[in-house]
Amino acid sequence: MVEMPVRGEATCLHAGSERGYPHRAEHPPRGSIPAADREPAVQRGDGGHRDARVRDHVNELAVGEHPARVDRQLRRRELEEQEVAGLRAARGVDRAAELVDAAALYQEVFEREPLSLINYEWVLANVSASRVYDIVKRALDMVFAGTGALVSLIFYPFIMLAIKLDDGGSIFITQQRVGRFQKPIRIFKFRSMSGNDGGDYGSHGKSKLTVTRVGYWLRTLRLDELPQLWNVLRGDLSLVGPRPELPALAAQYNARIPYYNARYLIAPGLTGWAQVRHDRDPHHGADIVETKEKLSYDLYYLAHRSLLLDIFIMLQTVRIFVTARGS
Repeated sequence: MVEMPVRGEATCLHAGSERGYPHRAEHPPRGSIPAADREPAVQRGDGGHRDARVRDHVNELAVGEHPARVDRQLRRRELEEQEVAGLRAARGVDRAAELVDAAALYQEVFEREPLSLINYEWVLANVSASRVYDIVKRALDMVFAGTGALVSLIFYPFIMLAIKLDDGGSIFITQQRVGRFQKPIRIFKFRSMSGNDGGDYGSHGKSKLTVTRVGYWLRTLRLDELPQLWNVLRGDLSLVGPRPELPALAAQYNARIPYYNARYLIAPGLTGWAQVRHDRDPHHGADIVETKEKLSYDLYYLAHRSLLLDIFIMLQTVRIFVTARGS
């Protein structure tokens, strides 16, 4: 019989907790955990990562997590690993029998993270990446985005003329989005809708704007996002990463989805694992259920990010672009 020990523990968030951070009534409120209690745990999990912004953001995710609980989580993980090693080494265990990690099996089958197992310990284990990877990825962003931005200038006059002839409105729009470490960024797009509501969808949770005739084709061919290549060159975005969210929607998701803020540990991107794997991404409105599923893909990318995965995502994006899927 195959044994399937489940790693980790489900962590629940209070629906009204501030910015979606963990909160438990029996634990001290926000700000009660001193850095002396939290910082060593971060250093232990991130492999000596020196980036203060990463450390601070991870510590913010730990708000409400009692230090003793974090220590118990880390100790339990060590004991589980020791138990698995002992069972593998035991002579009485059938060599054909393999212990299966339920979380790893879920990731392999569904290519996303099980949200019920996401906790502070998981964030510690996945916060850091190779410095070489970060440097090479940024270099590739500059090369590909720079080349794409220059080549795309050929299409600008035709797109600008089409937008003006369609309804005479503005050609470009700028929107505020949430970037890495929750830093506000402004992105540029060709206008494809009848206006720009900035993500303020009111009590109904849906945009009242409509897609224009030209905007339909711009969105189908992904041409409305060409100006965002300049955001990549500025360092606001990466070519690959979680989708940058509107502040109004991000505030709702932070308050209602556990560990939603973990996606801000890496730079948002023009395309990403969730964009190529999740077809039901909510557009022009708030959707908690679909956003939870999208987050599971974002966290999978956070845990498995690599140059090979980035290249695969970009190739999948080209395929989607050619077939005009998901517009």
